Amino acid sequence: MPAFSPLSFVKMFHLHGRIRVATALLAATVAAAAAAPLGAALRAGQTGAGEGTYFGPTTRGNCALDPLPAQYGGLVGVAVSTADYAGSAACGACLRVTGSGDGAGANPITGTFSAYVMDRCPECAAGDLDLATPGDGRWAVSWTVVPCPTAGGAPEFLLEGSNPHYLKVQVRGLPAPAASVSVGGAACARTQDNFFIVATAGPPLEPPLTVTGTT
Repeated sequence: MPAFSPLSFVKMFHLHGRIRVATALLAATVAAAAAAPLGAALRAGQTGAGEGTYFGPTTRGNCALDPLPAQYGGLVGVAVSTADYAGSAACGACLRVTGSGDGAGANPITGTFSAYVMDRCPECAAGDLDLATPGDGRWAVSWTVVPCPTAGGAPEFLLEGSNPHYLKVQVRGLPAPAASVSVGGAACARTQDNFFIVATAGPPLEPPLTVTGTT
């Protein structure tokens, strides 16, 4: 059974003083995001298994979770396969990972620990995890999608390259990745780097804007 139910969120915010203008290639960006292939997102209770490897300590990855949200403090960042990444729909998902110690290399993955998805691993097969920690070897791991820790407050938003006609927003602070986002009633397109975008060729987006969505 899923560990939590889909969440709906609503929040209003102002853009004044928080916009960095980046209008170049706006139409191409929107078209590319709308056409990006998306798979099925990792959902609560979903399980997987594969090889666990290491790619070194970092908080940077395709999911663009930098600066790192406080909810992921103490969790191990992991990269997942392109299939599990699902066009960024897996970004920010939390996992309970167990390593059996079976495998080869200098640093066995053993025990159970909490992790969050922060990157895509092109070389990984479905179910594999590439850990953002120092280490060596290939080790058997299994994992389950679990709710992420939250402070129980309203969602937070990170804006990137936005202006009055174009909004690129990342939703943070949720117990699960955002599955859909709308701004001012307009549905947003998901990007491969874990943002949602909406653009208008007509009247500008006027603050305050109401952001709604679901997990």
